[in-house]
Amino acid sequence: MTRERLNSFGRGIISPLVGFLSKSNVSPNLVSVFGFVVSFMAAYLYSQGAFRLGAVVLILSGLSDVVDGELARSRNMATSSGALLDSTLDRIADALLFGALIWYYFPQPGPFLVFYFSIVFSFLVSYIRARGEGLGISIKAGPMDRSGRFFYVVVASLIGKRFFYPLMIVFLILAFLTVARRFLLLYNALRQRGS
Repeated sequence: MTRERLNSFGRGIISPLVGFLSKSNVSPNLVSVFGFVVSFMAAYLYSQGAFRLGAVVLILSGLSDVVDGELARSRNMATSSGALLDSTLDRIADALLFGALIWYYFPQPGPFLVFYFSIVFSFLVSYIRARGEGLGISIKAGPMDRSGRFFYVVVASLIGKRFFYPLMIVFLILAFLTVARRFLLLYNALRQRGS
């Protein structure tokens, strides 16, 4: 199934919820803030080692992250300020999650480095895309966009604590490869443009 078909399938699933929230005059920004608050609960659960329960709560946070954008489009309320709020809260939520994992595994140096650099590369994946769009070039390559990272962490959490850390080493490698690929694509596109 292609990413476009998967996105279309997902929109079909959440459309009743989006319709209900739209009729109830719920603001997309309120949904963004709700998802952000839920991400605090997920981070707390991860900090306590409750990975599977944390993943369930994380799914609720991720659902809010999808619904806010669909709600904004359905109500013709998509704004630059709303996009800024959503992106900023997403970055903080990412930092909360990996910070919680650093807390749980403290003081082991290996997990500290894996989760620290997971934060760094997660931010860089989003930064390079935003920087490219600011320069008029859309760069979306690589498996670890935000939805890919989210899906990966949820699945790794549900698999269980025994395999979680090794799977997160793979996460870090994939995030690094996504950053490298996006950087090279953007760099080459800018050179070809003469920028």
